[in-house]
Amino acid sequence: MHILGFKELLLVQGSREKVTPLLGKLVQPFKNALIHSDDAVFDAALNALVQLSQCVGPALNPHLKQFLMPLSKRMMTKVFREKVGTALQSIEMAGGKECLPTIKAKVPTYSSVL
Repeated sequence: MHILGFKELLLVQGSREKVTPLLGKLVQPFKNALIHSDDAVFDAALNALVQLSQCVGPALNPHLKQFLMPLSKRMMTKVFREKVGTALQSIEMAGGKECLPTIKAKVPTYSSVL
C-alpha cells in the first residue's frame, strides 16, 4: 500500500516543485533502505529511487553519490545485477548527461544509455 502511495504522490501534477526542496531530507532514509540487509526493503527502495528520479530529474544529481555505493555493492550480486543496471539507466535518462560521470566514478562497469 505505501509503495503505491509513494508512486501516486510523485505522479500528482506539481509534485516536482513540491518534492525537489525535500531531496536533502530524503537522502538518508533512501540510503538506509538501500543498505538494508532485507532484499525486499532494498528492492522497494530501488523502485522508489527510480520513481523519484523520474519526478525530479536532474535535481537528484547532486545527491546521486549518496546512493551509488549501496547500488554498486548490490550490482555485484547475481540477484540484483540486472535490476540495478536498469535502475541506473533510468536514473541516467532522468538526470541527463551530467550524472554519467558520477555514476561511472562509483560503478565503473556501468554502460551508458545516452
